[in-house]
Amino acid sequence: MDAKSIEWIVFGPLIVGMLLISWWAMSESHKRLNDPNDDRVLLLDQLPSKITLFAHGVYRVIILRQSGNIHAEHIVTGTAQQALATAMATFRRAKIDAVHVGTNTETELRIGRLYHDHRGSNEGKKVGKATISLVERAEPPAPIEWPTSMEPAMPIVSSASPVQRESLVDVSDAPEPSVSFQYVGITCDCGARFDLPADELQRERECEACGKDATLTPAQIIQVRQAATEAREEAITRYRAGEKDITVERKSKLTDAGVGLTAANIKTMAAEEAVTRLAYLKPEAVPAIVALMQDGMVEHPRAIATAYRKAGEQLSKAEKKVAGMRTNSFMSRQAFDDLSEEGKARPLAAHETTLLRAMFTENRFHRLNSHGVPEDLMKHLEGFKYDTLTRDCPFCGRVDGTVVQANDVAILPPSDCKCETANYMIGPHFDWLKGIK
Repeated sequence: MDAKSIEWIVFGPLIVGMLLISWWAMSESHKRLNDPNDDRVLLLDQLPSKITLFAHGVYRVIILRQSGNIHAEHIVTGTAQQALATAMATFRRAKIDAVHVGTNTETELRIGRLYHDHRGSNEGKKVGKATISLVERAEPPAPIEWPTSMEPAMPIVSSASPVQRESLVDVSDAPEPSVSFQYVGITCDCGARFDLPADELQRERECEACGKDATLTPAQIIQVRQAATEAREEAITRYRAGEKDITVERKSKLTDAGVGLTAANIKTMAAEEAVTRLAYLKPEAVPAIVALMQDGMVEHPRAIATAYRKAGEQLSKAEKKVAGMRTNSFMSRQAFDDLSEEGKARPLAAHETTLLRAMFTENRFHRLNSHGVPEDLMKHLEGFKYDTLTRDCPFCGRVDGTVVQANDVAILPPSDCKCETANYMIGPHFDWLKGIK
Protein backbone atom coordinates (compact mmCIF):
# COMPACT_ATOMS: atom_id res chain seq x y z
CA MET A 1 0.00 0.00 0.00
CA ASP A 2 1.53 3.30 -1.10
CA ALA A 3 1.79 6.48 0.95
CA LYS A 4 -1.08 8.23 -0.86
CA SER A 5 -3.49 5.40 -0.04
CA ILE A 6 -2.46 5.51 3.61
CA GLU A 7 -3.05 9.29 3.65
CA TRP A 8 -6.57 8.81 2.29
CA ILE A 9 -7.32 6.12 4.85
CA VAL A 10 -6.08 8.32 7.71
CA PHE A 11 -7.25 11.77 6.62
CA GLY A 12 -10.13 10.92 4.29
CA PRO A 13 -12.76 10.38 7.01
CA LEU A 14 -11.60 13.60 8.70
CA ILE A 15 -12.02 15.64 5.51
CA VAL A 16 -15.42 14.10 4.81
CA GLY A 17 -16.46 14.82 8.39
CA MET A 18 -15.45 18.45 8.11
CA LEU A 19 -17.39 18.80 4.87
CA LEU A 20 -20.46 17.24 6.47
CA ILE A 21 -20.19 19.59 9.45
CA SER A 22 -19.92 22.60 7.11
CA TRP A 23 -22.90 21.41 5.10
CA TRP A 24 -24.90 20.87 8.29
CA ALA A 25 -24.00 24.34 9.61
CA MET A 26 -25.05 25.95 6.33
CA SER A 27 -28.27 23.96 6.31
CA GLU A 28 -29.08 24.95 9.90
CA SER A 29 -28.38 28.61 9.12
CA HIS A 30 -30.78 28.58 6.20
CA LYS A 31 -33.44 26.81 8.29
CA ARG A 32 -33.16 29.53 10.93
CA LEU A 33 -33.28 32.18 8.24
CA ASN A 34 -36.60 30.82 7.02
CA ASP A 35 -38.02 30.53 10.54
CA PRO A 36 -39.91 33.78 11.36
CA ASN A 37 -39.65 33.03 15.08
CA ASP A 38 -35.86 32.61 15.09
CA ASP A 39 -34.02 35.93 15.46
CA ARG A 40 -30.56 34.35 15.60
CA VAL A 41 -30.25 34.52 11.80
CA LEU A 42 -31.76 37.43 9.88
CA LEU A 43 -31.78 38.98 6.47
CA LEU A 44 -29.94 42.30 6.51
CA ASP A 45 -33.17 44.20 5.81
CA GLN A 46 -34.80 42.60 8.87
CA LEU A 47 -32.19 43.95 11.29
CA PRO A 48 -33.59 47.48 11.81
CA SER A 49 -36.81 46.11 13.28
CA LYS A 50 -35.05 43.54 15.50
CA ILE A 51 -32.31 45.47 17.32
CA THR A 52 -32.77 46.45 20.96
CA LEU A 53 -30.03 49.12 21.20
CA PHE A 54 -30.92 52.24 23.17
CA ALA A 55 -32.54 54.56 20.64
CA HIS A 56 -30.44 57.74 21.02
CA GLY A 57 -26.82 58.31 21.96
CA VAL A 58 -23.19 58.00 20.90
CA TYR A 59 -22.29 54.66 19.30
CA ARG A 60 -19.01 53.01 18.43
CA VAL A 61 -19.20 50.93 15.24
CA ILE A 62 -16.34 48.49 14.60
CA ILE A 63 -16.19 46.38 11.44
CA LEU A 64 -13.91 43.34 11.70
CA ARG A 65 -12.40 41.25 8.94
CA GLN A 66 -12.51 37.46 8.93
CA SER A 67 -8.93 37.53 10.21
CA GLY A 68 -10.09 39.45 13.29
CA ASN A 69 -8.31 42.67 12.29
CA ILE A 70 -10.22 45.95 12.22
CA HIS A 71 -11.60 46.82 8.78
CA ALA A 72 -13.19 50.17 9.74
CA GLU A 73 -14.48 52.05 12.74
CA HIS A 74 -16.85 54.94 13.23
CA ILE A 75 -18.26 57.12 15.99
CA VAL A 76 -21.92 57.84 15.26
CA THR A 77 -23.82 60.39 17.32
CA GLY A 78 -27.52 60.26 16.70
CA THR A 79 -29.74 57.17 16.69
CA ALA A 80 -29.19 53.43 16.94
CA GLN A 81 -30.67 53.10 13.44
CA GLN A 82 -28.00 55.44 12.05
CA ALA A 83 -25.27 53.41 13.73
CA LEU A 84 -26.76 50.21 12.33
CA ALA A 85 -26.99 51.76 8.85
CA THR A 86 -23.24 52.42 9.01
CA ALA A 87 -22.50 48.73 9.58
CA MET A 88 -25.12 47.55 7.08
CA ALA A 89 -23.61 49.71 4.33
CA THR A 90 -20.28 47.89 4.71
CA PHE A 91 -22.00 44.48 4.76
CA ARG A 92 -23.93 45.31 1.58
CA ARG A 93 -20.73 46.37 -0.19
CA ALA A 94 -19.29 42.99 0.83
CA LYS A 95 -22.40 41.32 -0.71
CA ILE A 96 -23.51 39.92 2.65
CA ASP A 97 -27.32 39.78 2.63
CA ALA A 98 -27.91 37.73 5.79
CA VAL A 99 -26.21 37.66 9.19
CA HIS A 100 -25.92 35.71 12.40
CA VAL A 101 -26.97 37.79 15.42
CA GLY A 102 -24.95 37.26 18.58
CA THR A 103 -25.36 39.82 21.35
CA ASN A 104 -28.45 41.99 20.96
CA THR A 105 -28.93 44.14 24.04
CA GLU A 106 -29.60 47.75 24.92
CA THR A 107 -25.87 48.51 24.97
CA GLU A 108 -24.35 46.18 22.38
CA LEU A 109 -25.13 44.49 19.07
CA ARG A 110 -22.88 41.87 17.46
CA ILE A 111 -23.54 40.53 13.96
CA GLY A 112 -21.51 38.44 11.52
CA ARG A 113 -21.70 36.70 8.17
CA LEU A 114 -23.46 33.32 8.31
CA TYR A 115 -20.30 31.29 7.71
CA HIS A 116 -16.64 31.88 6.98
CA ASP A 117 -15.90 32.64 3.35
CA HIS A 118 -12.84 30.55 2.38
CA ARG A 119 -12.79 31.61 -1.25
CA GLY A 120 -10.04 33.74 -2.73
CA SER A 121 -6.51 34.70 -1.79
CA ASN A 122 -7.81 37.67 0.27
CA GLU A 123 -9.85 35.43 2.53
CA GLY A 124 -8.73 37.11 5.75
CA LYS A 125 -9.41 40.62 4.42
CA LYS A 126 -13.08 39.98 3.80
CA VAL A 127 -15.66 41.54 6.12
CA GLY A 128 -16.64 39.11 8.84
CA LYS A 129 -18.29 40.78 11.83
CA ALA A 130 -19.53 44.08 13.22
CA THR A 131 -19.95 45.35 16.77
CA ILE A 132 -22.08 48.35 17.70
CA SER A 133 -21.58 49.56 21.27
CA LEU A 134 -23.49 52.28 23.08
CA VAL A 135 -20.88 54.72 24.39
CA GLU A 136 -23.21 57.30 25.87
CA ARG A 137 -26.99 57.63 26.14
CA ALA A 138 -28.76 60.77 24.93
CA GLU A 139 -32.24 62.17 25.11
CA PRO A 140 -34.22 62.22 21.86
CA PRO A 141 -34.30 65.67 20.22
CA ALA A 142 -37.35 67.69 21.18
CA PRO A 143 -39.78 68.24 18.30
CA ILE A 144 -39.70 71.75 16.87
CA GLU A 145 -42.91 73.69 17.52
CA TRP A 146 -43.43 76.32 14.87
CA PRO A 147 -45.56 79.39 15.67
CA THR A 148 -48.40 79.81 13.19
CA SER A 149 -46.69 82.78 11.59
CA MET A 150 -43.50 80.78 11.09
CA GLU A 151 -45.06 77.67 9.56
CA PRO A 152 -42.51 76.39 7.03
CA ALA A 153 -43.57 76.61 3.41
CA MET A 154 -41.99 73.20 2.70
CA PRO A 155 -42.32 69.94 4.66
CA ILE A 156 -39.64 69.36 7.28
CA VAL A 157 -37.44 66.49 6.17
CA SER A 158 -35.56 66.16 9.45
CA SER A 159 -36.04 67.80 12.81
CA ALA A 160 -32.25 68.13 12.98
CA SER A 161 -32.16 70.43 9.96
CA PRO A 162 -35.61 72.01 9.39
CA VAL A 163 -36.33 74.08 6.34
CA GLN A 164 -36.69 77.68 7.53
CA ARG A 165 -38.28 80.56 5.65
CA GLU A 166 -35.90 83.21 6.87
CA SER A 167 -32.13 83.45 7.15
CA LEU A 168 -29.80 86.05 8.58
CA VAL A 169 -27.74 87.99 6.05
CA ASP A 170 -24.67 90.07 6.82
CA VAL A 171 -25.55 93.38 5.17
CA SER A 172 -22.01 94.70 5.53
CA ASP A 173 -20.58 95.14 2.04
CA ALA A 174 -17.06 95.98 3.23
CA PRO A 175 -14.67 93.42 1.70
CA GLU A 176 -12.39 91.58 4.10
CA PRO A 177 -8.68 92.35 3.90
CA SER A 178 -6.28 89.77 2.52
CA VAL A 179 -4.60 88.28 5.59
CA SER A 180 -1.72 85.87 5.12
CA PHE A 181 1.03 84.46 7.31
CA GLN A 182 4.14 83.58 5.37
CA TYR A 183 6.61 83.16 8.22
CA VAL A 184 6.52 82.50 11.94
CA GLY A 185 9.42 83.81 14.01
CA ILE A 186 10.79 81.36 16.61
CA THR A 187 13.43 82.04 19.25
CA CYS A 188 15.53 79.08 20.42
CA ASP A 189 16.53 78.61 24.08
CA CYS A 190 20.06 79.62 23.05
CA GLY A 191 18.75 83.01 21.94
CA ALA A 192 19.01 82.45 18.18
CA ARG A 193 15.98 83.56 16.16
CA PHE A 194 14.86 82.06 12.88
CA ASP A 195 11.80 82.22 10.65
CA LEU A 196 9.73 79.15 9.80
CA PRO A 197 7.52 78.98 6.68
CA ALA A 198 3.92 78.93 7.93
CA ASP A 199 3.14 75.83 5.86
CA GLU A 200 6.11 73.84 7.22
CA LEU A 201 5.59 74.11 10.98
CA GLN A 202 5.50 70.35 11.47
CA ARG A 203 8.80 69.70 9.64
CA GLU A 204 11.71 68.36 11.70
CA ARG A 205 14.57 70.87 12.13
CA GLU A 206 17.61 71.78 14.21
CA CYS A 207 18.70 75.18 15.49
CA GLU A 208 21.47 76.39 13.18
CA ALA A 209 23.20 78.15 16.07
CA CYS A 210 23.35 75.46 18.77
CA GLY A 211 22.37 72.32 16.85
CA LYS A 212 19.61 71.34 19.29
CA ASP A 213 16.35 69.85 18.11
CA ALA A 214 14.01 72.74 17.25
CA THR A 215 11.07 70.68 15.95
CA LEU A 216 7.77 72.05 17.19
CA THR A 217 5.55 69.63 19.07
CA PRO A 218 1.88 69.20 18.08
CA ALA A 219 0.79 71.23 21.14
CA GLN A 220 3.14 74.06 20.16
CA ILE A 221 1.92 74.06 16.55
CA ILE A 222 -1.65 74.34 17.81
CA GLN A 223 -0.65 77.35 19.92
CA VAL A 224 1.04 79.03 16.92
CA ARG A 225 -1.99 78.52 14.70
CA GLN A 226 -4.38 79.65 17.41
CA ALA A 227 -2.35 82.87 17.74
CA ALA A 228 -2.49 83.29 13.94
CA THR A 229 -6.29 82.92 14.00
CA GLU A 230 -6.59 85.54 16.74
CA ALA A 231 -4.27 87.87 14.81
CA ARG A 232 -6.37 87.49 11.66
CA GLU A 233 -9.59 88.29 13.55
CA GLU A 234 -7.97 91.38 15.08
CA ALA A 235 -6.74 92.53 11.66
CA ILE A 236 -10.22 92.21 10.14
CA THR A 237 -11.81 94.07 13.07
CA ARG A 238 -9.32 96.92 12.76
CA TYR A 239 -9.78 97.05 8.98
CA ARG A 240 -13.54 97.39 9.32
CA ALA A 241 -12.96 100.18 11.83
CA GLY A 242 -11.15 102.19 9.16
CA GLU A 243 -7.48 101.23 9.44
CA LYS A 244 -5.70 100.34 6.21
CA ASP A 245 -2.05 99.52 6.90
CA ILE A 246 -2.28 96.95 9.68
CA THR A 247 0.44 94.97 11.40
CA VAL A 248 -0.51 92.49 14.10
CA GLU A 249 2.12 90.74 16.19
CA ARG A 250 1.63 87.98 18.77
CA LYS A 251 4.40 87.07 21.20
CA SER A 252 4.12 84.13 23.57
CA LYS A 253 6.22 81.46 25.24
CA LEU A 254 5.58 78.12 23.57
CA THR A 255 5.05 75.26 25.97
CA ASP A 256 4.25 71.58 25.59
CA ALA A 257 1.62 71.70 28.30
CA GLY A 258 -1.10 72.02 25.72
CA VAL A 259 -3.88 74.59 25.58
CA GLY A 260 -6.95 75.13 27.69
CA LEU A 261 -9.75 73.17 26.06
CA THR A 262 -13.23 74.63 26.31
CA ALA A 263 -16.59 73.93 24.74
CA ALA A 264 -15.96 76.98 22.54
CA ASN A 265 -12.59 75.88 21.13
CA ILE A 266 -12.65 72.07 21.28
CA LYS A 267 -13.64 71.63 17.62
CA THR A 268 -10.88 73.95 16.44
CA MET A 269 -8.27 72.37 18.73
CA ALA A 270 -9.29 68.86 17.68
CA ALA A 271 -9.17 69.78 13.99
CA GLU A 272 -5.79 71.50 14.42
CA GLU A 273 -4.33 68.42 16.10
CA ALA A 274 -5.71 66.00 13.51
CA VAL A 275 -4.53 68.06 10.53
CA THR A 276 -1.09 68.58 12.09
CA ARG A 277 -0.42 65.00 13.19
CA LEU A 278 -1.78 63.18 10.14
CA ALA A 279 -0.52 65.77 7.62
CA TYR A 280 -2.97 64.51 4.98
CA LEU A 281 -4.41 68.02 4.61
CA LYS A 282 -2.82 71.45 4.35
CA PRO A 283 -3.03 73.69 7.44
CA GLU A 284 -5.46 75.93 5.54
CA ALA A 285 -7.97 73.04 5.59
CA VAL A 286 -8.52 73.31 9.37
CA PRO A 287 -11.61 75.57 8.97
CA ALA A 288 -13.09 73.03 6.55
CA ILE A 289 -12.65 70.20 9.09
CA VAL A 290 -14.18 72.38 11.83
CA ALA A 291 -17.16 73.05 9.56
CA LEU A 292 -17.54 69.33 8.78
CA MET A 293 -17.53 68.55 12.51
CA GLN A 294 -20.78 70.51 12.84
CA ASP A 295 -22.55 67.61 11.10
CA GLY A 296 -20.94 64.98 13.30
CA MET A 297 -23.96 64.84 15.57
CA VAL A 298 -26.11 63.18 12.92
CA GLU A 299 -23.73 61.65 10.37
CA HIS A 300 -20.60 59.52 10.46
CA PRO A 301 -17.30 60.78 8.98
CA ARG A 302 -17.44 58.78 5.75
CA ALA A 303 -20.82 60.24 4.77
CA ILE A 304 -19.77 63.75 5.80
CA ALA A 305 -16.47 63.61 3.91
CA THR A 306 -18.11 62.12 0.81
CA ALA A 307 -20.72 64.89 0.78
CA TYR A 308 -17.95 67.47 1.09
CA ARG A 309 -16.00 65.98 -1.84
CA LYS A 310 -19.21 65.75 -3.85
CA ALA A 311 -20.13 69.44 -3.46
CA GLY A 312 -18.84 72.00 -5.94
CA GLU A 313 -17.01 71.77 -9.25
CA GLN A 314 -15.53 68.33 -9.78
CA LEU A 315 -12.15 67.37 -11.19
CA SER A 316 -12.32 66.07 -14.74
CA LYS A 317 -12.02 62.35 -15.39
CA ALA A 318 -8.53 62.92 -16.81
CA GLU A 319 -7.46 64.81 -13.68
CA LYS A 320 -8.82 62.07 -11.44
CA LYS A 321 -6.97 59.45 -13.44
CA VAL A 322 -3.71 61.36 -13.10
CA ALA A 323 -4.32 61.67 -9.36
CA GLY A 324 -4.81 57.90 -9.09
CA MET A 325 -8.54 58.01 -8.37
CA ARG A 326 -11.46 56.17 -9.94
CA THR A 327 -13.01 58.32 -12.63
CA ASN A 328 -16.48 57.92 -11.06
CA SER A 329 -15.32 58.99 -7.58
CA PHE A 330 -16.27 62.36 -6.13
CA MET A 331 -13.54 64.98 -5.76
CA SER A 332 -14.26 68.68 -5.91
CA ARG A 333 -11.51 71.14 -6.75
CA GLN A 334 -11.82 72.66 -3.30
CA ALA A 335 -11.42 69.28 -1.58
CA PHE A 336 -8.45 68.41 -3.80
CA ASP A 337 -6.80 71.74 -2.97
CA ASP A 338 -7.06 70.79 0.73
CA LEU A 339 -4.77 67.78 0.20
CA SER A 340 -1.10 67.83 1.14
CA GLU A 341 1.40 65.74 -0.80
CA GLU A 342 0.87 62.92 1.73
CA GLY A 343 -2.88 63.27 1.36
CA LYS A 344 -2.71 62.98 -2.42
CA ALA A 345 -1.44 59.43 -1.92
CA ARG A 346 -4.85 58.56 -0.40
CA PRO A 347 -7.17 61.31 -1.68
CA LEU A 348 -10.49 59.58 -0.98
CA ALA A 349 -9.63 58.82 2.66
CA ALA A 350 -7.71 61.95 3.72
CA HIS A 351 -10.69 64.03 4.85
CA GLU A 352 -12.53 61.08 6.41
CA THR A 353 -9.53 59.91 8.47
CA THR A 354 -8.69 63.43 9.62
CA LEU A 355 -12.32 64.08 10.55
CA LEU A 356 -12.60 60.78 12.43
CA ARG A 357 -9.51 61.56 14.51
CA ALA A 358 -10.85 65.03 15.35
CA MET A 359 -14.25 63.62 16.30
CA PHE A 360 -12.68 61.06 18.66
CA THR A 361 -10.89 63.94 20.40
CA GLU A 362 -14.09 65.98 20.68
CA ASN A 363 -15.94 62.94 21.99
CA ARG A 364 -13.36 62.47 24.77
CA PHE A 365 -13.78 66.11 25.77
CA HIS A 366 -17.54 65.80 26.04
CA ARG A 367 -17.30 62.48 27.86
CA LEU A 368 -15.04 64.12 30.44
CA ASN A 369 -17.07 67.29 30.87
CA SER A 370 -20.62 66.01 30.61
CA HIS A 371 -20.48 62.49 31.93
CA GLY A 372 -23.81 63.08 33.71
CA VAL A 373 -22.99 61.35 36.98
CA PRO A 374 -25.88 61.91 39.44
CA GLU A 375 -24.93 63.85 42.55
CA ASP A 376 -25.60 60.91 44.86
CA LEU A 377 -23.07 58.80 42.91
CA MET A 378 -20.30 61.41 42.81
CA LYS A 379 -18.88 60.10 46.10
CA HIS A 380 -18.24 56.77 44.33
CA LEU A 381 -16.53 58.33 41.27
CA GLU A 382 -12.94 57.12 41.35
CA GLY A 383 -11.84 58.71 38.09
CA PHE A 384 -11.96 57.99 34.35
CA LYS A 385 -11.05 54.71 32.75
CA TYR A 386 -9.29 54.27 29.40
CA ASP A 387 -10.73 51.83 26.86
CA THR A 388 -8.40 51.18 23.93
CA LEU A 389 -8.36 48.92 20.88
CA THR A 390 -4.74 48.90 19.71
CA ARG A 391 -2.38 47.03 22.02
CA ASP A 392 0.58 47.64 19.69
CA CYS A 393 0.38 51.40 20.26
CA PRO A 394 2.83 52.49 23.02
CA PHE A 395 0.27 54.82 24.61
CA CYS A 396 -2.87 52.70 24.17
CA GLY A 397 -1.14 49.51 25.31
CA ARG A 398 0.12 51.28 28.44
CA VAL A 399 -3.10 52.98 29.55
CA ASP A 400 -5.74 50.40 28.58
CA GLY A 401 -7.93 49.74 31.60
CA THR A 402 -6.16 52.26 33.83
CA VAL A 403 -8.07 54.85 35.86
CA VAL A 404 -6.87 58.46 36.07
CA GLN A 405 -8.18 61.70 37.51
CA ALA A 406 -9.98 64.19 35.27
CA ASN A 407 -6.99 66.55 35.07
CA ASP A 408 -4.77 63.70 33.84
CA VAL A 409 -6.98 62.51 30.97
CA ALA A 410 -5.28 62.88 27.58
CA ILE A 411 -8.03 64.50 25.54
CA LEU A 412 -5.67 65.56 22.75
CA PRO A 413 -3.70 62.47 21.62
CA PRO A 414 -0.20 62.39 23.18
CA SER A 415 2.90 62.12 21.02
CA ASP A 416 3.39 58.42 21.79
CA CYS A 417 -0.10 57.47 20.52
CA LYS A 418 0.65 55.97 17.12
CA CYS A 419 -2.97 55.14 16.19
CA GLU A 420 -4.03 56.88 13.01
CA THR A 421 -7.40 57.94 14.37
CA ALA A 422 -6.39 58.02 18.07
CA ASN A 423 -9.49 55.96 18.76
CA TYR A 424 -9.10 55.43 22.49
CA MET A 425 -12.11 56.21 24.69
CA ILE A 426 -12.66 57.26 28.30
CA GLY A 427 -15.57 56.81 30.69
CA PRO A 428 -16.41 57.41 34.35
CA HIS A 429 -15.26 54.65 36.70
CA PHE A 430 -16.91 53.97 40.05
CA ASP A 431 -15.58 52.41 43.22
CA TRP A 432 -18.75 51.34 44.99
CA LEU A 433 -16.93 50.89 48.30
CA LYS A 434 -15.53 54.40 48.14
CA GLY A 435 -17.15 56.77 50.63
CA ILE A 436 -18.67 53.95 52.68
CA LYS A 437 -17.57 53.99 56.31
